[in-house]
Amino acid sequence: MSDATTHLLLPYIFAAQAQKHVTHNEALRILDGLVQLSVLDRDLTAPPGSPADGDRYIVASGATGDWAGWDLNVALWTDGAWLRLPPRTGWRAWVEDEGLLLVYDGAGWVGTTPAALQNLALLGLGTTADGSNPFSAKLNAALWTAKTVAEGGTGDLFYTMNKETAGDDLGLTLQTDYVTKALMGLFGTDKFRLAVSQDGSAFFDGFIVDNASGIVDQPRLPRFKAYTNYDNYVGVGTWTKIGLNNTDYNDQGAFDAANSRFVAPVDGTYLFGATLLYKINASATARMRGRLVLNGTTEIRGSFGEISATHVSLATAIWLQTMVSLSAGDAVELQGTFASQTAISPLITRHSGAPRSADERERRTMTPPRSDQGLIRMPQADFEEVLARAAEEGAKRALADVGLEGKEAALDIRDLRSLLDCIRLVRRTAVQTSVRMITTGVMLALLAGIAIKLKIFGGGP
Repeated sequence: MSDATTHLLLPYIFAAQAQKHVTHNEALRILDGLVQLSVLDRDLTAPPGSPADGDRYIVASGATGDWAGWDLNVALWTDGAWLRLPPRTGWRAWVEDEGLLLVYDGAGWVGTTPAALQNLALLGLGTTADGSNPFSAKLNAALWTAKTVAEGGTGDLFYTMNKETAGDDLGLTLQTDYVTKALMGLFGTDKFRLAVSQDGSAFFDGFIVDNASGIVDQPRLPRFKAYTNYDNYVGVGTWTKIGLNNTDYNDQGAFDAANSRFVAPVDGTYLFGATLLYKINASATARMRGRLVLNGTTEIRGSFGEISATHVSLATAIWLQTMVSLSAGDAVELQGTFASQTAISPLITRHSGAPRSADERERRTMTPPRSDQGLIRMPQADFEEVLARAAEEGAKRALADVGLEGKEAALDIRDLRSLLDCIRLVRRTAVQTSVRMITTGVMLALLAGIAIKLKIFGGGP
Protein backbone atom coordinates (compact mmCIF):
# COMPACT_ATOMS: atom_id res chain seq x y z
CA MET A 1 0.00 0.00 0.00
CA SER A 2 1.31 3.43 -0.90
CA ASP A 3 1.85 5.99 1.82
CA ALA A 4 0.20 8.82 -0.25
CA THR A 5 -2.86 9.35 -2.40
CA THR A 6 -2.58 8.90 -6.16
CA HIS A 7 -3.47 12.36 -7.51
CA LEU A 8 -2.65 14.94 -4.86
CA LEU A 9 -0.04 12.86 -3.02
CA LEU A 10 -1.65 13.45 0.36
CA PRO A 11 0.07 11.36 3.09
CA TYR A 12 -1.89 8.53 4.72
CA ILE A 13 -2.19 8.03 8.52
CA PHE A 14 -1.23 4.50 9.51
CA ALA A 15 -2.82 2.51 12.35
CA ALA A 16 0.18 2.31 14.67
CA GLN A 17 1.61 5.66 13.60
CA ALA A 18 2.83 8.00 16.31
CA GLN A 19 2.03 11.73 16.08
CA LYS A 20 -0.79 11.23 13.63
CA HIS A 21 -1.54 14.93 13.75
CA VAL A 22 1.67 15.75 11.92
CA THR A 23 0.70 13.64 8.91
CA HIS A 24 -2.81 14.99 9.01
CA ASN A 25 -1.67 18.63 9.06
CA GLU A 26 0.71 18.05 6.15
CA ALA A 27 -2.13 16.73 4.04
CA LEU A 28 -4.23 19.75 4.93
CA ARG A 29 -1.44 22.11 3.84
CA ILE A 30 -1.28 20.38 0.46
CA LEU A 31 -5.03 20.59 0.03
CA ASP A 32 -5.00 24.24 0.97
CA GLY A 33 -2.35 24.93 -1.63
CA LEU A 34 -3.97 23.06 -4.53
CA VAL A 35 -7.74 23.42 -4.16
CA GLN A 36 -9.04 26.48 -6.17
CA LEU A 37 -5.48 27.04 -7.40
CA SER A 38 -4.61 30.69 -8.04
CA VAL A 39 -1.01 31.86 -8.51
CA LEU A 40 0.42 35.36 -8.31
CA ASP A 41 2.79 35.08 -11.26
CA ARG A 42 4.21 32.60 -13.78
CA ASP A 43 7.28 34.47 -15.03
CA LEU A 44 9.68 34.33 -12.04
CA THR A 45 12.76 32.04 -12.06
CA ALA A 46 13.79 32.82 -8.45
CA PRO A 47 11.74 33.17 -5.26
CA PRO A 48 10.56 36.66 -4.32
CA GLY A 49 12.30 38.37 -1.42
CA SER A 50 9.46 38.62 1.10
CA PRO A 51 6.67 36.15 0.38
CA ALA A 52 3.52 35.99 2.50
CA ASP A 53 2.25 32.75 3.92
CA GLY A 54 0.11 31.00 1.34
CA ASP A 55 1.66 32.75 -1.73
CA ARG A 56 1.78 30.52 -4.80
CA TYR A 57 3.71 30.78 -8.06
CA ILE A 58 4.17 28.77 -11.23
CA VAL A 59 7.93 28.55 -11.53
CA ALA A 60 9.28 29.68 -14.90
CA SER A 61 11.78 27.60 -16.86
CA GLY A 62 15.41 28.01 -15.79
CA ALA A 63 14.64 28.37 -12.08
CA THR A 64 17.43 29.06 -9.58
CA GLY A 65 17.96 29.20 -5.80
CA ASP A 66 15.34 27.45 -3.71
CA TRP A 67 13.36 26.83 -6.91
CA ALA A 68 16.17 25.15 -8.82
CA GLY A 69 14.81 22.13 -10.69
CA TRP A 70 11.20 23.18 -10.07
CA ASP A 71 10.50 24.41 -13.61
CA LEU A 72 6.72 24.61 -14.30
CA ASN A 73 5.92 23.32 -10.77
CA VAL A 74 3.71 25.15 -8.29
CA ALA A 75 5.71 26.70 -5.42
CA LEU A 76 3.77 27.25 -2.17
CA TRP A 77 5.19 29.36 0.71
CA THR A 78 3.90 27.85 3.94
CA ASP A 79 5.24 27.71 7.53
CA GLY A 80 8.31 29.72 6.48
CA ALA A 81 9.43 27.37 3.70
CA TRP A 82 8.76 26.70 0.00
CA LEU A 83 6.71 23.57 -0.73
CA ARG A 84 6.94 22.02 -4.20
CA LEU A 85 3.69 20.83 -5.78
CA PRO A 86 4.34 18.97 -9.07
CA PRO A 87 1.41 19.53 -11.50
CA ARG A 88 -0.66 16.75 -13.01
CA THR A 89 -2.36 16.79 -16.42
CA GLY A 90 -5.63 18.70 -16.27
CA TRP A 91 -4.76 20.97 -13.36
CA ARG A 92 -6.11 24.50 -13.81
CA ALA A 93 -4.60 27.64 -12.39
CA TRP A 94 -5.68 31.26 -12.48
CA VAL A 95 -2.79 33.70 -13.06
CA GLU A 96 -3.71 36.79 -11.09
CA ASP A 97 -1.35 39.37 -12.67
CA GLU A 98 -2.54 38.44 -16.18
CA GLY A 99 -6.18 37.64 -15.52
CA LEU A 100 -5.64 34.39 -17.40
CA LEU A 101 -6.82 30.85 -16.83
CA LEU A 102 -4.23 28.14 -17.63
CA VAL A 103 -4.39 24.38 -17.92
CA TYR A 104 -1.47 21.97 -17.52
CA ASP A 105 -1.44 19.63 -20.53
CA GLY A 106 1.33 17.34 -19.30
CA ALA A 107 4.10 19.34 -20.97
CA GLY A 108 3.36 22.90 -20.00
CA TRP A 109 0.79 25.45 -18.92
CA VAL A 110 -1.43 26.58 -21.81
CA GLY A 111 -4.29 29.03 -22.13
CA THR A 112 -7.81 27.74 -21.90
CA THR A 113 -8.93 29.80 -24.97
CA PRO A 114 -8.86 27.37 -27.91
CA ALA A 115 -6.80 28.20 -30.97
CA ALA A 116 -9.78 27.48 -33.23
CA LEU A 117 -13.53 27.76 -32.81
CA GLN A 118 -15.39 25.69 -35.36
CA ASN A 119 -19.10 25.16 -36.09
CA LEU A 120 -20.39 27.22 -33.19
CA ALA A 121 -24.16 27.45 -33.11
CA LEU A 122 -24.25 30.77 -31.23
CA LEU A 123 -21.69 33.41 -30.41
CA GLY A 124 -22.47 36.46 -28.32
CA LEU A 125 -19.91 39.17 -27.67
CA GLY A 126 -21.00 41.48 -24.90
CA THR A 127 -24.58 40.33 -25.38
CA THR A 128 -26.65 37.19 -25.86
CA ALA A 129 -26.94 35.59 -29.27
CA ASP A 130 -30.18 33.89 -30.32
CA GLY A 131 -31.62 31.96 -33.24
CA SER A 132 -32.46 35.12 -35.20
CA ASN A 133 -29.01 36.59 -34.60
CA PRO A 134 -26.60 33.66 -34.06
CA PHE A 135 -23.72 36.11 -33.91
CA SER A 136 -24.34 39.16 -31.74
CA ALA A 137 -21.94 41.79 -30.48
CA LYS A 138 -22.50 44.76 -28.21
CA LEU A 139 -19.57 47.14 -28.73
CA ASN A 140 -18.59 50.77 -29.06
CA ALA A 141 -15.87 50.11 -31.61
CA ALA A 142 -14.63 47.30 -33.82
CA LEU A 143 -11.46 46.88 -35.87
CA TRP A 144 -10.63 44.71 -38.83
CA THR A 145 -7.00 44.90 -39.92
CA ALA A 146 -5.02 43.01 -42.51
CA LYS A 147 -2.49 40.37 -41.60
CA THR A 148 0.85 41.75 -42.73
CA VAL A 149 3.33 40.04 -45.00
CA ALA A 150 5.79 39.81 -42.09
CA GLU A 151 3.15 37.87 -40.16
CA GLY A 152 2.66 35.45 -43.03
CA GLY A 153 -0.29 37.30 -44.59
CA THR A 154 -0.71 39.25 -47.84
CA GLY A 155 -1.34 42.72 -46.43
CA ASP A 156 -4.84 42.70 -48.02
CA LEU A 157 -8.21 42.51 -46.31
CA PHE A 158 -11.49 41.45 -47.91
CA TYR A 159 -14.82 41.20 -46.16
CA THR A 160 -17.02 38.87 -48.20
CA MET A 161 -20.79 38.53 -48.04
CA ASN A 162 -22.62 36.06 -50.27
CA LYS A 163 -26.22 35.26 -51.20
CA GLU A 164 -27.55 32.13 -52.83
CA THR A 165 -29.40 33.52 -55.89
CA ALA A 166 -29.88 36.88 -57.61
CA GLY A 167 -33.44 37.08 -56.33
CA ASP A 168 -32.33 36.90 -52.68
CA ASP A 169 -31.36 39.86 -50.50
CA LEU A 170 -27.86 40.74 -49.35
CA GLY A 171 -27.02 43.95 -47.57
CA LEU A 172 -26.47 46.09 -44.53
CA THR A 173 -29.30 47.39 -42.39
CA LEU A 174 -28.74 50.69 -40.59
CA GLN A 175 -31.10 51.40 -37.70
CA THR A 176 -31.92 53.99 -35.06
CA ASP A 177 -33.46 52.53 -31.89
CA TYR A 178 -34.01 49.33 -33.91
CA VAL A 179 -36.00 51.15 -36.62
CA THR A 180 -34.43 50.71 -40.07
CA LYS A 181 -33.40 54.02 -41.62
CA ALA A 182 -31.22 52.83 -44.52
CA LEU A 183 -30.52 49.72 -46.58
CA MET A 184 -27.40 49.20 -48.67
CA GLY A 185 -26.69 46.14 -50.79
CA LEU A 186 -28.22 43.80 -53.37
CA PHE A 187 -31.94 43.47 -52.77
CA GLY A 188 -33.92 41.18 -55.05
CA THR A 189 -31.46 41.74 -57.92
CA ASP A 190 -27.72 42.04 -58.47
CA LYS A 191 -27.95 45.83 -58.82
CA PHE A 192 -26.35 47.79 -56.00
CA ARG A 193 -28.96 49.84 -54.20
CA LEU A 194 -29.04 52.46 -51.46
CA ALA A 195 -32.48 53.10 -49.99
CA VAL A 196 -33.63 55.20 -47.05
CA SER A 197 -36.74 55.25 -44.90
CA GLN A 198 -38.38 57.45 -42.31
CA ASP A 199 -40.42 54.78 -40.55
CA GLY A 200 -38.69 51.51 -41.47
CA SER A 201 -41.49 50.37 -43.76
CA ALA A 202 -41.62 52.74 -46.77
CA PHE A 203 -38.27 53.01 -48.56
CA PHE A 204 -37.01 55.46 -51.19
CA ASP A 205 -34.14 54.61 -53.52
CA GLY A 206 -31.32 57.15 -53.29
CA PHE A 207 -29.37 55.59 -56.13
CA ILE A 208 -29.14 52.32 -58.03
CA VAL A 209 -26.02 51.09 -59.88
CA ASP A 210 -26.60 48.65 -62.75
CA ASN A 211 -24.11 45.80 -62.30
CA ALA A 212 -24.15 45.07 -66.05
CA SER A 213 -23.30 48.59 -67.28
CA GLY A 214 -22.20 50.64 -64.26
CA ILE A 215 -24.84 53.27 -65.05
CA VAL A 216 -25.98 55.13 -61.94
CA ASP A 217 -29.63 56.06 -61.59
CA GLN A 218 -30.88 58.57 -59.02
CA PRO A 219 -34.64 58.05 -59.19
CA ARG A 220 -35.48 60.53 -56.44
CA LEU A 221 -33.78 63.59 -57.94
CA PRO A 222 -36.24 66.52 -58.35
CA ARG A 223 -36.05 66.54 -62.17
CA PHE A 224 -38.57 68.19 -64.48
CA LYS A 225 -39.07 69.36 -68.06
CA ALA A 226 -41.71 72.05 -68.50
CA TYR A 227 -43.08 73.78 -71.58
CA THR A 228 -45.88 76.10 -72.71
CA ASN A 229 -48.58 75.29 -75.26
CA TYR A 230 -49.67 78.89 -75.88
CA ASP A 231 -48.02 82.15 -76.98
CA ASN A 232 -46.59 84.36 -74.25
CA TYR A 233 -46.76 88.06 -75.22
CA VAL A 234 -43.82 90.02 -73.83
CA GLY A 235 -43.61 93.80 -73.76
CA VAL A 236 -40.68 96.16 -74.24
CA GLY A 237 -38.61 97.13 -71.22
CA THR A 238 -40.65 95.14 -68.68
CA TRP A 239 -39.68 91.71 -67.33
CA THR A 240 -42.55 89.24 -67.76
CA LYS A 241 -42.90 85.78 -66.22
CA ILE A 242 -43.05 83.11 -68.94
CA GLY A 243 -46.04 80.85 -68.46
CA LEU A 244 -45.09 77.13 -68.41
CA ASN A 245 -48.26 75.13 -67.98
CA ASN A 246 -47.24 71.60 -69.00
CA THR A 247 -44.50 69.08 -68.17
CA ASP A 248 -43.01 66.11 -69.99
CA TYR A 249 -41.95 64.76 -66.61
CA ASN A 250 -41.98 66.14 -63.09
CA ASP A 251 -40.21 63.84 -60.61
CA GLN A 252 -41.18 64.50 -57.00
CA GLY A 253 -43.72 67.09 -58.22
CA ALA A 254 -41.21 69.90 -57.66
CA PHE A 255 -42.43 71.98 -60.62
CA ASP A 256 -45.60 73.99 -59.90
CA ALA A 257 -47.30 74.27 -63.30
CA ALA A 258 -50.16 76.35 -61.89
CA ASN A 259 -47.70 79.12 -60.96
CA SER A 260 -45.03 78.42 -63.63
CA ARG A 261 -42.20 77.91 -61.16
CA PHE A 262 -39.92 75.29 -59.61
CA VAL A 263 -39.99 74.92 -55.83
CA ALA A 264 -36.93 73.33 -54.19
CA PRO A 265 -37.97 70.29 -52.11
CA VAL A 266 -34.72 70.22 -50.08
CA ASP A 267 -31.58 72.29 -49.53
CA GLY A 268 -29.00 71.72 -52.26
CA THR A 269 -27.31 72.89 -55.45
CA TYR A 270 -29.51 72.80 -58.54
CA LEU A 271 -28.78 72.99 -62.28
CA PHE A 272 -31.29 74.86 -64.46
CA GLY A 273 -31.54 75.24 -68.21
CA ALA A 274 -34.15 77.08 -70.31
CA THR A 275 -34.81 77.85 -73.98
CA LEU A 276 -36.75 80.94 -75.05
CA LEU A 277 -38.00 80.71 -78.66
CA TYR A 278 -39.38 84.07 -79.85
CA LYS A 279 -40.38 86.18 -82.83
CA ILE A 280 -42.03 89.57 -83.34
CA ASN A 281 -45.08 90.59 -85.34
CA ALA A 282 -43.16 92.70 -87.85
CA SER A 283 -40.17 92.62 -90.21
CA ALA A 284 -37.69 94.33 -87.94
CA THR A 285 -34.76 93.69 -85.62
CA ALA A 286 -35.67 92.66 -82.08
CA ARG A 287 -33.41 92.19 -79.06
CA MET A 288 -34.75 89.61 -76.60
CA ARG A 289 -33.52 89.11 -73.03
CA GLY A 290 -34.13 86.19 -70.69
CA ARG A 291 -33.22 85.31 -67.12
CA LEU A 292 -34.01 83.02 -64.17
CA VAL A 293 -35.34 84.69 -61.04
CA LEU A 294 -35.23 83.54 -57.43
CA ASN A 295 -38.37 84.01 -55.35
CA GLY A 296 -39.83 86.44 -57.88
CA THR A 297 -37.35 89.27 -57.30
CA THR A 298 -33.66 88.32 -57.48
CA GLU A 299 -31.96 87.57 -60.79
CA ILE A 300 -29.86 84.42 -60.44
CA ARG A 301 -26.24 85.22 -61.27
CA GLY A 302 -25.13 83.69 -64.58
CA SER A 303 -28.65 83.10 -65.91
CA PHE A 304 -29.01 86.29 -68.01
CA GLY A 305 -28.98 85.96 -71.80
CA GLU A 306 -29.60 88.28 -74.77
CA ILE A 307 -29.81 87.90 -78.55
CA SER A 308 -30.86 90.03 -81.55
CA ALA A 309 -32.31 88.98 -84.90
CA THR A 310 -34.38 90.26 -87.81
CA HIS A 311 -37.75 88.56 -88.08
CA VAL A 312 -40.24 88.00 -90.87
CA SER A 313 -41.31 84.40 -90.44
CA LEU A 314 -38.38 82.91 -88.55
CA ALA A 315 -37.94 82.52 -84.79
CA THR A 316 -34.84 82.94 -82.61
CA ALA A 317 -33.84 80.99 -79.50
CA ILE A 318 -32.03 82.04 -76.33
CA TRP A 319 -30.43 79.27 -74.26
CA LEU A 320 -30.00 79.97 -70.53
CA GLN A 321 -28.16 77.76 -68.03
CA THR A 322 -26.84 78.21 -64.49
CA MET A 323 -26.30 76.50 -61.15
CA VAL A 324 -27.62 77.90 -57.90
CA SER A 325 -27.72 76.91 -54.24
CA LEU A 326 -31.30 76.78 -52.95
CA SER A 327 -32.94 76.29 -49.60
CA ALA A 328 -36.04 74.14 -49.26
CA GLY A 329 -39.04 76.19 -50.40
CA ASP A 330 -37.12 78.57 -52.69
CA ALA A 331 -38.90 79.21 -56.02
CA VAL A 332 -37.30 79.74 -59.45
CA GLU A 333 -39.16 81.19 -62.46
CA LEU A 334 -38.31 82.14 -66.06
CA GLN A 335 -38.71 85.75 -67.22
CA GLY A 336 -38.29 87.55 -70.52
CA THR A 337 -38.35 91.08 -71.98
CA PHE A 338 -37.67 92.93 -75.23
CA ALA A 339 -35.05 95.68 -75.12
CA SER A 340 -36.25 99.13 -76.25
CA GLN A 341 -35.18 100.41 -79.71
CA THR A 342 -33.74 103.99 -79.65
CA ALA A 343 -33.19 105.94 -82.92
CA ILE A 344 -29.76 107.54 -83.37
CA SER A 345 -30.05 108.76 -87.01
CA PRO A 346 -32.32 108.19 -90.00
CA LEU A 347 -30.93 105.98 -92.76
CA ILE A 348 -32.16 106.47 -96.35
CA THR A 349 -32.54 103.34 -98.44
CA ARG A 350 -33.37 102.98 -102.14
CA HIS A 351 -36.30 100.98 -103.49
CA SER A 352 -35.01 98.39 -105.96
CA GLY A 353 -35.40 99.26 -109.69
CA ALA A 354 -36.53 102.89 -109.22
CA PRO A 355 -34.67 106.22 -109.29
CA ARG A 356 -34.19 108.00 -106.02
CA SER A 357 -36.26 111.04 -105.26
CA ALA A 358 -37.26 112.92 -102.17
CA ASP A 359 -40.72 111.39 -102.35
CA GLU A 360 -39.47 107.81 -102.72
CA ARG A 361 -37.13 107.66 -99.75
CA GLU A 362 -37.78 105.31 -96.80
CA ARG A 363 -36.47 106.13 -93.37
CA ARG A 364 -35.37 103.30 -91.08
CA THR A 365 -34.65 103.46 -87.34
CA MET A 366 -31.34 101.93 -86.31
CA THR A 367 -30.48 100.30 -83.03
CA PRO A 368 -27.89 102.29 -81.06
CA PRO A 369 -24.49 100.52 -81.12
CA ARG A 370 -23.03 99.24 -77.85
CA SER A 371 -19.42 99.50 -76.71
CA ASP A 372 -17.88 96.37 -75.21
CA GLN A 373 -14.18 96.34 -74.20
CA GLY A 374 -13.20 98.76 -76.96
CA LEU A 375 -15.37 97.07 -79.64
CA ILE A 376 -18.54 98.51 -81.19
CA ARG A 377 -21.42 96.01 -81.33
CA MET A 378 -24.57 96.45 -83.47
CA PRO A 379 -27.13 94.19 -85.16
CA GLN A 380 -26.10 92.78 -88.53
CA ALA A 381 -28.96 94.49 -90.37
CA ASP A 382 -27.87 97.89 -89.01
CA PHE A 383 -24.27 97.16 -89.98
CA GLU A 384 -25.33 96.44 -93.57
CA GLU A 385 -27.28 99.72 -93.63
CA VAL A 386 -24.16 101.61 -92.54
CA LEU A 387 -22.11 99.98 -95.31
CA ALA A 388 -24.72 100.92 -97.93
CA ARG A 389 -24.77 104.52 -96.76
CA ALA A 390 -20.98 104.73 -96.78
CA ALA A 391 -20.89 103.40 -100.36
CA GLU A 392 -23.46 105.99 -101.45
CA GLU A 393 -21.55 108.88 -99.88
CA GLY A 394 -18.28 107.66 -101.43
CA ALA A 395 -19.83 107.56 -104.89
CA LYS A 396 -21.07 111.14 -104.52
CA ARG A 397 -17.59 112.38 -103.58
CA ALA A 398 -15.96 110.54 -106.51
CA LEU A 399 -18.34 112.17 -109.01
CA ALA A 400 -17.77 115.56 -107.43
CA ASP A 401 -14.01 115.17 -107.92
CA VAL A 402 -14.54 114.97 -111.75
CA GLY A 403 -17.01 117.89 -111.85
CA LEU A 404 -20.23 115.86 -111.81
CA GLU A 405 -22.33 117.19 -108.98
CA GLY A 406 -25.49 119.09 -108.27
CA LYS A 407 -28.81 118.78 -110.08
CA GLU A 408 -27.19 118.52 -113.58
CA ALA A 409 -25.03 115.54 -112.59
CA ALA A 410 -27.53 112.98 -113.89
CA LEU A 411 -27.82 114.74 -117.33
CA ASP A 412 -24.05 114.97 -117.59
CA ILE A 413 -23.70 111.29 -116.91
CA ARG A 414 -26.28 110.47 -119.61
CA ASP A 415 -24.40 112.72 -122.13
CA LEU A 416 -21.17 110.94 -121.28
CA ARG A 417 -22.85 107.57 -121.85
CA SER A 418 -24.12 108.78 -125.33
CA LEU A 419 -20.64 110.03 -126.24
CA LEU A 420 -19.12 106.71 -125.27
CA ASP A 421 -21.66 104.87 -127.41
CA CYS A 422 -20.71 107.02 -130.44
CA ILE A 423 -17.02 106.34 -129.91
CA ARG A 424 -17.68 102.61 -129.80
CA LEU A 425 -19.72 102.82 -133.07
CA VAL A 426 -16.94 104.77 -134.86
CA ARG A 427 -14.39 102.18 -133.76
CA ARG A 428 -16.51 99.34 -135.10
CA THR A 429 -17.10 101.19 -138.47
CA ALA A 430 -13.38 101.93 -138.93
CA VAL A 431 -12.50 98.34 -138.37
CA GLN A 432 -15.14 97.17 -140.90
CA THR A 433 -13.81 99.68 -143.56
CA SER A 434 -10.26 98.45 -143.07
CA VAL A 435 -11.35 94.86 -143.48
CA ARG A 436 -13.21 95.68 -146.78
CA MET A 437 -10.17 97.50 -148.17
CA ILE A 438 -7.85 94.64 -147.36
CA THR A 439 -10.28 92.14 -148.92
CA THR A 440 -10.52 94.21 -152.19
CA GLY A 441 -6.71 94.37 -152.48
CA VAL A 442 -6.41 90.64 -152.08
CA MET A 443 -9.01 90.01 -154.85
CA LEU A 444 -7.20 92.34 -157.30
CA ALA A 445 -3.92 90.54 -156.66
CA LEU A 446 -5.54 87.18 -157.40
CA LEU A 447 -7.04 88.44 -160.69
CA ALA A 448 -3.66 89.81 -161.80
CA GLY A 449 -2.03 86.50 -161.15
CA ILE A 450 -4.60 84.63 -163.18
CA ALA A 451 -4.09 86.97 -166.13
CA ILE A 452 -0.34 86.48 -166.10
CA LYS A 453 -0.76 82.72 -166.00
CA LEU A 454 -3.04 82.70 -169.03
CA LYS A 455 -0.53 84.87 -170.89
CA ILE A 456 2.36 82.55 -170.12
CA PHE A 457 0.76 79.18 -170.68
CA GLY A 458 -1.90 80.12 -173.21
CA GLY A 459 -1.77 79.01 -176.86
CA GLY A 460 -2.50 82.40 -178.49
CA PRO A 461 -0.42 83.99 -181.38
